[in-house]
Amino acid sequence: MQPSFYYHLKDHLGNVRAVVSAGTNNNTLVHQSNEYYPFGMVLTKNATSSQGIVVPNKYKYNGKEEQEMPGKWLDYGARFYDPQIGRWHSVDPLAEKYRKWSPYNYCVDNPIRFIDPDGMGVGNPLEDLVDYVAKKVNNFLSNLVEKTAIAAATAVKENVKEVANNIEGSFYIEGDVKISAGLNKSAKIQGLGVDVGVATAEMASAKGGIDKSGLTGEANIVGKSKEGTFEHNASFGYEGADVSVSHSNTLKEGKGVVKTESSVSASYGIPGLGAGAEYNKESSTASNKSTLKTGLFTGFAVGTGWRLSVNASAGYKITYQKKKDE
Repeated sequence: MQPSFYYHLKDHLGNVRAVVSAGTNNNTLVHQSNEYYPFGMVLTKNATSSQGIVVPNKYKYNGKEEQEMPGKWLDYGARFYDPQIGRWHSVDPLAEKYRKWSPYNYCVDNPIRFIDPDGMGVGNPLEDLVDYVAKKVNNFLSNLVEKTAIAAATAVKENVKEVANNIEGSFYIEGDVKISAGLNKSAKIQGLGVDVGVATAEMASAKGGIDKSGLTGEANIVGKSKEGTFEHNASFGYEGADVSVSHSNTLKEGKGVVKTESSVSASYGIPGLGAGAEYNKESSTASNKSTLKTGLFTGFAVGTGWRLSVNASAGYKITYQKKKDE
């Protein structure tokens, strides 16, 4: 016996508007169609297919099961709902959250805007949509973290495959603080918010850490060193996922551009702390250097027109450096 497949077509509130199946010659058979009053009572009778086959379907308004007794109430899990009067038949389990409303009200008397997924509390279909999109974005970004790590590893491998002696690997801890000015819009914690800068002039910076070579560190104030960095950067974070790209040119008085640097990073974790990979490519007048870092990343950036950024990371890094005359 061949199984029969029926498809429920729903609207934005989860109401089943039609039950259909595939017919012969690419036809679609409509076994049931439903129209509803705002509070859920069915407005139209069930439609039958052209073959006269009636398919029982008790899942209608909000996709909830309709009970034959005592009066076509709908089973929402925590409570039963009567769409004929637009009320529940028991007290709201979360009534203290809605003190201005009757504990028997349905969707704070606004079923066009709100839904009650389980009979306990009001839900907003727009917020549900945002949550759905956020989950999709997080899935995409978590996959992007893996792809970024693979791409970065491949780039390093291609650069060093013929000169393996120049590879250095070590555990590291690193941090930096930077104050910069320019066209900035930033308000971001690692994994939350947006940080965007265009033609940003670095005013001061300091960075340091611990790696295979021991303690490292440097500080730079543009007015003293006659050196400045101009960069383009953009990053996006949401619920722990963080992806950023940047490109910078370092200029020195009398010498012009002495160093260019570009990087792409992706990390995923909890807001404020992520795990992922970062690939940096640095080119100066003397050498080219590529670095792949994997580990934990954290940071924040604030400011409009100027930007204060603080970043820190710890993990494992592979560095390849090649002199220009090699």
